[in-house]
Amino acid sequence: MEADPSSSSNHAAQALGRHQEAVAVAAHALELARQAKYFGGQPDLDPPIQALVVQSTSLFELSPFEGTAAASRQILRHHPDGISHWFVLTRSLASPEQWAEALEAVNRWIELDSSPTAWSYKAKALLELGRYEDAGRAGEPMNSLRP
Repeated sequence: MEADPSSSSNHAAQALGRHQEAVAVAAHALELARQAKYFGGQPDLDPPIQALVVQSTSLFELSPFEGTAAASRQILRHHPDGISHWFVLTRSLASPEQWAEALEAVNRWIELDSSPTAWSYKAKALLELGRYEDAGRAGEPMNSLRP
């Protein structure tokens, strides 16, 4: 099936010269976001937000995470309870220059989903910020949350 020639995904595909591949990758990224297999399902999203989900997911998969944080923040403005998007934002901010922001994101993530993964990112952020006692306390919940 041919892509709609007026769609922005088609324009991006044309720019790459790989029409079918680009459209298939975007559709796959959106389906993964909808399933959010690691975080429970995600609600149906408006088309502009769907585009941001594809962008965020694609940038996250490509690594490094340039651009991912901005797309994730836009998604979270519309869907603040999106656990998978808090994960992506936290992970994309996990760098030497951005540990304080990563800590803010992971704290919100933990409010929504107190998973061992979330707590491990919190402990890591606190360690990187030199807050060793707080990092030790952040590690304690992981012991009781083991699968």
